[in-house]
Parts: sequence; structure tokens; C-alpha cells
Amino acid sequence: MAKTTLYQEGSMQMLQEKLLEGTITVKELMEHGNYGIGTGQGINGELIILDGTAYHIPSQSKPTIADPEMTVPFANVHQGDFHFFGTYQDINVSELLRDVKQKIRGGNYFFSVLIKGHFKDVKTRSADGAKKPYPSLSKIAEGQHEFEKEDVDGQFIAYHAPKVFQGVTVAGFHGHFIDDAHDMGGHALSANIDKANVYVQKIDYFEEHLPLDNDDFVKANLEKLDDLNSAIEKAEG
Repeated sequence: MAKTTLYQEGSMQMLQEKLLEGTITVKELMEHGNYGIGTGQGINGELIILDGTAYHIPSQSKPTIADPEMTVPFANVHQGDFHFFGTYQDINVSELLRDVKQKIRGGNYFFSVLIKGHFKDVKTRSADGAKKPYPSLSKIAEGQHEFEKEDVDGQFIAYHAPKVFQGVTVAGFHGHFIDDAHDMGGHALSANIDKANVYVQKIDYFEEHLPLDNDDFVKANLEKLDDLNSAIEKAEG
């Protein structure tokens, strides 16, 4: 069986410590995978990659095809090889993800969940983006824009990471949504499913790239961890 690698650009801790400069282009990022999620430089909106197409969802939530030269400070991508897991009806996405995690005994490893179907309602958020001098992730989280839509067809992709990776990435689930009409999307805050097919892919390897040629990263003090958990929880909603 082929092995799967989850590639990550940067870290959540870097975002909290104001290292929001893009360190890889969307084109370069997609050399590592055809499915994924991320954000733009300065936390400029959200990124979702589905079946080899990258969509940028800016603060007003209208998705567009991402510019290949758009730069990204944080992202997760992998080569998709999802396997059908089941069809779910009348369930909250959080409950669905917990059910998947329990059934595959996924607490100790990375995996990805792809949901395709009809949603009763979805709530997402996206941020405006900032310029240097960059604020912290916590500060940006205070100014996020939230969007809601009912009776919508779309796709949701999430990654699960074990708790020990909190700060390197987001421990637990981190998911993004886009509707099939490409009218709305973003970081998924909540969603209720009418009926959807669920696909799962287990991940064998985790690869993280740190931007050693970025002077701000090299000079930063990344040993302050006291407020990291609360900052991530605030940003994730």
C-alpha cells in the first residue's frame, strides 16, 4: 500500500509570533499535494485545495482560483488517495468527525477527512490580511469576518493531528469549506449535514518545512509557549 506524506509549510507557533510572511508560492506548495488547506501572506484569507485546484477565499468570502504566485506562510497539503468511509445524514460535522476518529482509532496519528454533499447550514470565517509590522495571530482573530449559508452543496476537508503536535500545527481537527457554486467558503466554524458522502485517508509521514532563508524567522524568539494553546483555540473558533 502506498504511503502518504502530509507536507506542512511553517507552524502555528510562527503565526502567533507574527511570522506571517509568505514563504512558499501556491505553485510550489502544490508540488507536494493536490488536496489541502492554508492561508495567504499576512493571514490574507483562506486557502482550500481540492483535486488539484487551489481556491483563495478572501475576507469577503467569495472564492476565486488562487494566483499560482500567491505566497503562503502556513499550509497543509497531501496527495489525495481517499477511500469511501460511509454516507452520513442529519448530523453535525463535529459529531461526524468524532465518529470517524473513534471508528478508525485515529487519536494517535494524522489523517484527512473529505466530506461531499448537501449541508443544512455552514458557518465560515476569513480574515482581511495584514501588512508589516504584522500583528499576532490572536490579534488577527479578533477581526475575522464570519459568513453563514443554508441549504448548500459543497465540500469540506479537514486534517486531524495528535495532541502532541499542538503548536507545530493544530491539534485535533482543522477544516475548510467551499460551496459547489463557489459563492462562499473559508475556515469552517460549524456545519450541519443533510446528507453527505465521507472519505478518509490515513497519513503515514509528517514533513514540515521551516524557512531558514527568512531572516525574520531566524531572528525570532520561538521559545515562548505560555499563550500558544489559547491563541490557537481563539483563532480556530
